[in-house]
Amino acid sequence: MGAGAELDGIQAQAIRIRTKWAPQDQATRALLESTLRRGDAVRAAELRAQLAGALLSRDEPAAARAELALAREHFDDSATSQGSQWLLNAELAVDLYEGLPLAAWERIRNVPFADVGPLTACHQRELKMGAAVAAAAVVDDPQPLLLEATSLADELAGYPMWTARVAAARGRGAIAWIRGDREAALLALDRMDQACEDAGMRPDQMKAGIRVRRGQVLGGAQGATWIAEGLAALRHSGVVDPLRWLQWRHPGYPPPRF
Repeated sequence: MGAGAELDGIQAQAIRIRTKWAPQDQATRALLESTLRRGDAVRAAELRAQLAGALLSRDEPAAARAELALAREHFDDSATSQGSQWLLNAELAVDLYEGLPLAAWERIRNVPFADVGPLTACHQRELKMGAAVAAAAVVDDPQPLLLEATSLADELAGYPMWTARVAAARGRGAIAWIRGDREAALLALDRMDQACEDAGMRPDQMKAGIRVRRGQVLGGAQGATWIAEGLAALRHSGVVDPLRWLQWRHPGYPPPRF
């Protein structure tokens, strides 16, 4: 298959993905309209954040930012409320998706953690850790950022939720990769996979992302095969641009080569 035919195939797949998810988007928007009529700004912020994440999977970051801007008029950027936290999380996700790790880090580095429950506490730390490793991968001196990310990974590992253990392992894998410790990176990715298995949870996109990162760390012909398989699985799961998606969901690594 030539490059032009391959590009046409990917573009056609993107159209199919956006068409497939249109009913779900419409349902979320209907719920959003109902929420706005009730005047529930916090729930509206949550729904707009969900829409933003869906739009990123469809490779529409500008539309995602527009959704979040509509909700920002009701909240400041302090993240001291649940609504502010939803928006901050989603805005940081768009930064990472668009390949702006330093902007993501600046957005969150000085924001205090809000006391809004253990699940949100984990998510806050996961996002800050992700921004730290993403920024560490592109700066001249990554050590201060890696120390910050390591501290956050240690905190996450102390939470009982399986999602926290997965996030801690994800961060530790990226930290090891940036430090040049391939064995530690592979071990962390294995632990991330195992944490999903232990919980009986292994979402297709997470599984595919782990496969891509394992392939990058391993290298060689086997690594290239894993990367290709992981990227294909991400497209099949509904991700239009897997390389940009990985910058958001598995930050800290360069674009894979295969």
